[in-house]
Amino acid sequence: MAIPEELKKFLTLDKAEKHLDLVSGLVDPEKKGNIISLAALAEEELTKFLTRYYAAQNRSEDFQELIENSLTFHDKIEAVKKVIPKLDSTEANYKPHFEFLRALKRLRNTAAHSYSVGIDEATKLAGDSEAIHLVSDFPNNLWARVKALRDYLAGVNR
Repeated sequence: MAIPEELKKFLTLDKAEKHLDLVSGLVDPEKKGNIISLAALAEEELTKFLTRYYAAQNRSEDFQELIENSLTFHDKIEAVKKVIPKLDSTEANYKPHFEFLRALKRLRNTAAHSYSVGIDEATKLAGDSEAIHLVSDFPNNLWARVKALRDYLAGVNR
């Protein structure tokens, strides 16, 4: 797929390599698929966390199915945001995970809901240092952040 002329100009700016990572992650079908798949894994971790927190052991499967089918990714993030401070009083421990989820949701939505990426959206995303980090060294940084989220949620909810 050819990159539109306005995006080529965007790619000639001072942070061209990072911008190229960003645009290719949102245009290349394989990379878009990876973003969407890894976002689904992060969402699954949120579902597991909420299930462990709220459901009695004998009802956990029913509760997990309810959460999976009833709440959006955004809803799950907001629910976890309400619970985490009750389990971890140190904001510095969980704030990076919510920054990651915010950027991941933004990347996922852009990848899932558009065929390409326009210059306006690319420019907005280029100003998001977390989103830029996630698409640089792709998919390694993204995968590492999903694993860190999983480990944190499992540890804080023991």
